[in-house]
Amino acid sequence: DKMLILKIRHHWPEAADFRLIRPRGNEGYTIFLFHTAVNLEFSGTAVPLKPGGCIIYPPNTAQYVSAQGPLLYSFIHITEDSAAFLRQFKLPLGQPFYPRDTEVLTNLLEKMEPEFFSQNPYREEMLDAMFRALLIILSRSAQESSPVVQLKQEKHLDIKEIRQHVLSNPQRRWRRYTIALLSVRKNV
Repeated sequence: DKMLILKIRHHWPEAADFRLIRPRGNEGYTIFLFHTAVNLEFSGTAVPLKPGGCIIYPPNTAQYVSAQGPLLYSFIHITEDSAAFLRQFKLPLGQPFYPRDTEVLTNLLEKMEPEFFSQNPYREEMLDAMFRALLIILSRSAQESSPVVQLKQEKHLDIKEIRQHVLSNPQRRWRRYTIALLSVRKNV
């Protein structure tokens, strides 16, 4: 099985006010590696992502990205029929994470982009080999990395309620342990 790359860009710059708004996503998979801070949006909730953050969007998944300043990122668009190929790498689809070895990933992407646009002999084989290496690094990183926390709305409300309870009872001597017990009771 080979992966068909539709588009690739390495260190692609955008203006500070850049916003990517794709309510229906792309037909295929999209891999983003952000070299500067961005906000991603999931169901109306903004999730800040530090430099080095990554996300792999499955086909037809909403993509909302807004820059937190001048944006620098790398991306790859892949065909939608690549699900079986991607599954073997156990990647976290639709979940932002922080891969290790971003320098290695960036170097791979830097080599992949001109190869993609070249007419070199064995171009597809070379791209396939580099892309597999990139996916292996992402997979290893995702298994080691804790995903970026995404609070569900009801959890957010529970946390606000606990915070309000603590702040509205200043006469009580609050300890982390006591607050943790409240959280456990609320199942936060």
